[in-house]
Amino acid sequence: MILQQTLFTVSQGLYVLSTPKIRDDGQNTPDLPDLNAELKERWTGCVIDAAMIATVSPAVMLLCGNKTNFTTECLLKTGQAALSVLSEETDPFVIANFGFQSGRTVDKWKNLSPLLKWDMPFVENACAYFNLKVKEHKELSTHILFFCDVIDAESGSGLPLTYGEYQKNRRLAVIDAFKKHQLSNQGEK
Repeated sequence: MILQQTLFTVSQGLYVLSTPKIRDDGQNTPDLPDLNAELKERWTGCVIDAAMIATVSPAVMLLCGNKTNFTTECLLKTGQAALSVLSEETDPFVIANFGFQSGRTVDKWKNLSPLLKWDMPFVENACAYFNLKVKEHKELSTHILFFCDVIDAESGSGLPLTYGEYQKNRRLAVIDAFKKHQLSNQGEK
């Protein structure tokens, strides 16, 4: 039997993965060079905890996204992604915003001001920023593993937020931040 807590001991972090949203006209393909500029008001994103550097030269990253996740669907169709490495100083609402609701029904970037780099949206005050292009993908049982070329990368500031630290010390603050956001939205209606 595999205990989940045992899996959480493997060092991994928390990341916000952003992609252009799929255009309704069906013309969205990875071959469109200016896709991000056209869709800069319609990005989507989610929190992931599975990302790693596979090789340094050439720079290749591996990402893993849930098959049912809207951002994963967008990544499959656009072939482009922005990855923000979250820091220990990341506002709990950032994690709640990208982790507790679906991009199918919510424009998550309306709740935050993105940091624009390489015509893609990133979370402000992240440890690092990666501009990625999907090279290939492999379907797993519940997830899709993406092999991505690193097109651009830039350092940010702070220490990376590990998944273990999130589970131990931040998870409840993230839940509270999302509840407060929901309550404030109910008052606006």
